[in-house]
Amino acid sequence: MKNIYKFFVLVLVGFSVASCAHKTPEKLTSPDQKINVKVFITHDHKLAYSLDYLSQPVILESALGLHITEADFTHNVKIESVSAITSIVDNYKMRVGKKSHIQYQANEQLFTVSNNQQQKLNVIFRVSNHGVAFRYLLNDSTIKTKKFVKETTGFTFSKDTRSWLQPMSVAQTGWSNTNPSYEENYQQDIPVGTKSTLKQGWVFPALFKSGENWIAISETGLDSSWHASHLDLGDSKSEYKLVPPQPEEVFISAIGEKGELLANSTGELHSPWRIIAIGSLTNLMESTLGTDLAAPAVAMDASFIKPGHSSWSWAILKDDYTTFDVQKKFIDYAVDMHWDYTLIDADWDQKIGYEKLQQLVDYAAKKISAYWCGTTHQAIGINHL
Repeated sequence: MKNIYKFFVLVLVGFSVASCAHKTPEKLTSPDQKINVKVFITHDHKLAYSLDYLSQPVILESALGLHITEADFTHNVKIESVSAITSIVDNYKMRVGKKSHIQYQANEQLFTVSNNQQQKLNVIFRVSNHGVAFRYLLNDSTIKTKKFVKETTGFTFSKDTRSWLQPMSVAQTGWSNTNPSYEENYQQDIPVGTKSTLKQGWVFPALFKSGENWIAISETGLDSSWHASHLDLGDSKSEYKLVPPQPEEVFISAIGEKGELLANSTGELHSPWRIIAIGSLTNLMESTLGTDLAAPAVAMDASFIKPGHSSWSWAILKDDYTTFDVQKKFIDYAVDMHWDYTLIDADWDQKIGYEKLQQLVDYAAKKISAYWCGTTHQAIGINHL
């Protein structure tokens, strides 16, 4: 009997040790309890997350991870600590957009991850009733140089998911070599795993439908400390991964100096917020996650900003119709529609010229003055790339 008892104790101890080796996923939910996020370590010691909406899988097990020059958090990591869940509430106003007064409420949790060198990376998740946002925060003082090498951030869907995606254009192509200018046509209702026609991946925002749920993925809260990303196919057919800009996209100043292509800092470094809006198409159209997670507007005298409606020939007629006679017609149209502006697009300096443009400005002023009995109302907006 003693031997049987000892064996039973050993079995229990062994089971306990095995259980500790695989940390139970941490659960973070939206305020209305409809969205559920799990952050966990996989069996091969990588950081990952998954996302459910109304108890239905939306994002399957997907990789998280960041590699910089002096620290690698893409493998052999563990969750060092998990913060308490805090409530985030933000009230703000927008001059234009979907709403004028917006209230954002979310639950936030910070996951501290360590690698074999005991270096630390923070991953912050926020879950609101309309979607999920997450970002990397690197503030480990033992890491002096924080230069981006790669990230393993991914979004994995079920194989039957459909997608609506715009191909990323090849850098330094197109009109005046201004690509990528995000003006390619969206490919509609295509299977996940479809390769981009231009072989450069897919741009944000990216739209997916999984079952009855619609999902929009993008990023927000970018500043000069981190580069913009886009999507490309991952290791599995239904996975998309974040990839950095093309080398040709590096900024070159007027005097020929090259800027940084990728994120680089000697102080604190944080990524943009990666956002996942979830729900019906109506939910996605009404979503304000992009501004909810953006930094507050810079304090300034905004009295000169006067939002309004505008006529614009380029949207339907393109470059060849940025001409004097056509623009006069669009000024007339704006007046008839009681709109505030007429936008004269690129190439006006060559196809219209400064002198003739002044005539258009004078024409618009007279036209609107006559229409509004002496009240100057309309302005001309000039877009010259």
